[in-house]
Amino acid sequence: MSFYTLSPQSFIHVRYMGHVTYSNPWIHFTRTADEFIFYFIQSGSLYLKEGDLQYTLKEGDSFLLNPSIEHTGTKASPCDYYFVHFRSTGLTSLSTSALNILPLLKKQREEAIKSSLYLSSIYESWEVSPVYFPKQWHPSTSDAFFSLLEQSNFMFYQQHENYRHRVSLLFQQFLLALGKDFADHLLQQEQIKAHKGLARAQELKDYLDTHYTQKLTSKSLANHFDANYNYLNRLFKSFTGMTIMNYLNKLRIHHAKALMASSTHLHFADIGYLVGIDDPYYFSKLFKKYTGLTATAYILSIAPKEYK
Repeated sequence: MSFYTLSPQSFIHVRYMGHVTYSNPWIHFTRTADEFIFYFIQSGSLYLKEGDLQYTLKEGDSFLLNPSIEHTGTKASPCDYYFVHFRSTGLTSLSTSALNILPLLKKQREEAIKSSLYLSSIYESWEVSPVYFPKQWHPSTSDAFFSLLEQSNFMFYQQHENYRHRVSLLFQQFLLALGKDFADHLLQQEQIKAHKGLARAQELKDYLDTHYTQKLTSKSLANHFDANYNYLNRLFKSFTGMTIMNYLNKLRIHHAKALMASSTHLHFADIGYLVGIDDPYYFSKLFKKYTGLTATAYILSIAPKEYK
């Protein structure tokens, strides 16, 4: 199986796209294109030969044809599919295997989990990881991918202002989602064969991110995840670099800062309560610990000049 890597920072230029339905058996014509051509099979089968290699595309399969290589049909069959003709300087063909890509994907996922949800500045840059996907792939949730293509196709033929640019952005979103689906599959397979630590750490992090306003204790977390808390703590720290409570406290203080910036009329005790810290004294202590300022000093530091 051959693969591609796509830089999320590169822009994709969609020249032409569409949807075709062949109710009667149809065989693909012979062609050599000067651009990438992407197929997504909605129903039926499409039998293709690219160069010396033959492929059978079934319902729910995605497939990418390379530019400058002749492709042709090998067998007639009814089929229904979307096609996209596009160019991209950030899309590169790879001669490797899934086993070689797996460590890269695992590192990307671990770094993503460790990354902060909050940037200190809207101009602060963040690391962008390349996306990997196979030449032929059957995503786990075909309906969501078909929906993106259907939306892109409608937009393309509607021909409203900036339609090519918007279609290109939607198709780039499609390819990024395809890469995410492929990464999820490989990582899940690796977890089954090895360990489920990364998935468990991600599950725990997601839970903290959505339940930080509640009273969370070592006992409640252990009960919720049906696991020893010390094990969960070691696992979480190995992937995030922080203990569970350290991460939870930092998360709560980040949300408290956001509330202070948008709701200056709230009392500190109310802000603490809204982010899951009932004790005003403890909230003040944590706020000073993680920001280096008292809550009052922080409010003054972000207030407009005329109010200082």
